[in-house]
Amino acid sequence: AIVIAATTTFISKGKYKKDKVCWLNAKPSGEFTAFYTFIIPVGCIIGFNMLILIVVIMKLMRPSVSEGIRNKEDKETITKIVKAILILTPTFGLTWIVGFSLTEDSHDFEHYAFVLLNSIQGLFILITACVTEIKVREAFIKRV
Repeated sequence: AIVIAATTTFISKGKYKKDKVCWLNAKPSGEFTAFYTFIIPVGCIIGFNMLILIVVIMKLMRPSVSEGIRNKEDKETITKIVKAILILTPTFGLTWIVGFSLTEDSHDFEHYAFVLLNSIQGLFILITACVTEIKVREAFIKRV
């Protein structure tokens, strides 16, 4: 893909790329643009993933049948909620919330934050889903 893009850019210099035109431009002439074919599905996916995250948190907060005294279990519940949020945020790609909020008028910091969060999303998944799991750590220690 890189070779094709580089070749196309080189061969059609000045014809393929326009500095003032972007397919993600929300308002080139006030009509329906390709921007909406990108932002509407992304918005739906983010909304659905947020809904799932909220459902998981609500399920974790619901008391079980065998619960008695809640002082110690409240702390455990909060720990479970924080862990679920840390695991599900990168897994669901909720870093795209930052990308979804970007506009042409956004500061460079927001763009860099979005790129950084998405580039280390795999690392987040590795840390939250593998390193924090006791069974995975035990299996890794046995191998090493």
